[in-house]
Amino acid sequence: MRILLRLAVIRILLTIASLAFPLASYARPFAYVTNVASGTVSVIDTSDGTVVDTIRVGEGPAGVAITPDGTHAYVTNGEDGTVSVIDTSNNTVVDTVRVGRVPLGVAITPNGGRAYVAHRNLEGKGIVSVIDTSNNTARQDERIATHLGSVFCGVALPFSRSLLHHASPNSGKSGDTFDDKSA
Repeated sequence: MRILLRLAVIRILLTIASLAFPLASYARPFAYVTNVASGTVSVIDTSDGTVVDTIRVGEGPAGVAITPDGTHAYVTNGEDGTVSVIDTSNNTVVDTVRVGRVPLGVAITPNGGRAYVAHRNLEGKGIVSVIDTSNNTARQDERIATHLGSVFCGVALPFSRSLLHHASPNSGKSGDTFDDKSA
């Protein structure tokens, strides 16, 4: 019951957040904006601000990240535990990757080879799944979960290195760092 209540609260917060502060990533000249309530991603032409396409993804889309070459968008679907992969050349979902419970944040490595997805494992602890973007297969990285060890909301990768940063509302910290030297 407690887990269902937390998921309901998360869903409400995601809905409110997406209405107030929609998340967007850019694949020039387009922005990809998640719409958590409708389970879609809006494609916006940044030159004039018009919505040029709407893409159906999974339930509760939250985070979005674009590969460095601009060819794919990775969208976390917080309510169904998946990541939708969008081909940005034709704005279609080309793959859906199952990662685990409540995925929210996603970040792509500077070389485009991996996508890091922040979510929860079955015990409710924060964990990161690593998606190999060449074949869209995911694995949970226990090294990161052990090193950081709290509930994750987001991840970020600086362009210059393979340092993984996370945001955690329950840790009392502004974020921890994990250096994935294999990225």
